[in-house]
Amino acid sequence: DEAKESRANQIFFDVLLYLNIPMLFTLIYLYLTRLTAFEFSTLDIIGKTLSVGVVMGTCINVAHELGHKKERYKQWMSKLLLMPNLYMHFYIEHNRGHHVSVGTPEDPSTARKGEVLYVFWARSVFSTYFSAWNLELRRLKVLGESVMSFSNEMIVFFFIQFVYLVIVS
Repeated sequence: DEAKESRANQIFFDVLLYLNIPMLFTLIYLYLTRLTAFEFSTLDIIGKTLSVGVVMGTCINVAHELGHKKERYKQWMSKLLLMPNLYMHFYIEHNRGHHVSVGTPEDPSTARKGEVLYVFWARSVFSTYFSAWNLELRRLKVLGESVMSFSNEMIVFFFIQFVYLVIVS
């Protein structure tokens, strides 16, 4: 009985994670269409932009959860949630980099002792991007794959995010 209840709870919480995808893209669609269709004050635009930004930021947490799952479709959903943030490289760096070097100076996601928050944030955002590239280049080398191919997830992510930006603009 406990196992059945645990499984039912797992399905319920998984559905909550999955619902973030249609909610996020609906919110972005409504934000962009309303922003261009109606006249808002500067304060309204700032408030709406910050609100959408907060939701997009929280979706990174959901993407983090889904990115740790073994099922490919859950990993795909993780990447989909990272796309509007232009942060798809997080999937590579977090799973293949951060979890290997957590807490060490090599980990761009670990704050240094006494590091100012804003310095850490800037270093982390840019360093994780370059770390993801390095991790992907190493993976491709081991597989004997070409760097300049669609086997390179960083190129695929760049292409997907570029298409997304073209569509929303």
